[in-house]
Amino acid sequence: MTAASRRSTAAHRRSTAAHRRSAGATTAASTGEGGATLIELIMYGALTALLLGILAVLFTTGLSSGAAATERDQATGKAQVIANSVQTSIRNSTDFRVDGLVLRARVATGTTSARCEAWALTPAGSLMHRTAATAIALPAAGYSGWTQLSTGVEGTGPGGAAFTTSGKSLTLTLAVTTGESTIPISGGTLAQATQEGTTASCW
Repeated sequence: MTAASRRSTAAHRRSTAAHRRSAGATTAASTGEGGATLIELIMYGALTALLLGILAVLFTTGLSSGAAATERDQATGKAQVIANSVQTSIRNSTDFRVDGLVLRARVATGTTSARCEAWALTPAGSLMHRTAATAIALPAAGYSGWTQLSTGVEGTGPGGAAFTTSGKSLTLTLAVTTGESTIPISGGTLAQATQEGTTASCW
């Protein structure tokens, strides 16, 4: 082999080796890029899962808060209906009487006229209401002739009393519950109406 041939062969071998080193470097770089992409995907997946978890917690908390607010509003509305019904009538009454969980009143509608009105708390927690032109008897089982004013009601006074009296003053001792929300009903009301002459009894 001539010197020129040997030099050509050596040059070819060096070129081949350089090409192999370049290919190896390219492969390594590709592997490195592939590894980085996999790590990034894992990180993105973890962050996405974390964000979804946070959003789920916030959504659940929002639903719970919304439900609690709705229950509170409903209980407050029921409490206001009861308080307005009882206190307005007692304030305009000439007299009233409490028998256990039953309240009856003679409510003035004019200088000489009046109506009889009554409220009764049932063992099931319903507050019943009734009006009549004449005396109202204590309710029988089934509360026929009575109208349901509210549900979820309980007496909070001594022994579960719903109404307490002192002279011509009536105090409500009730609470209304809707779901997890309980609203108390309290406060005294004075019977202020007066009428001349003989008045018919409402009990």
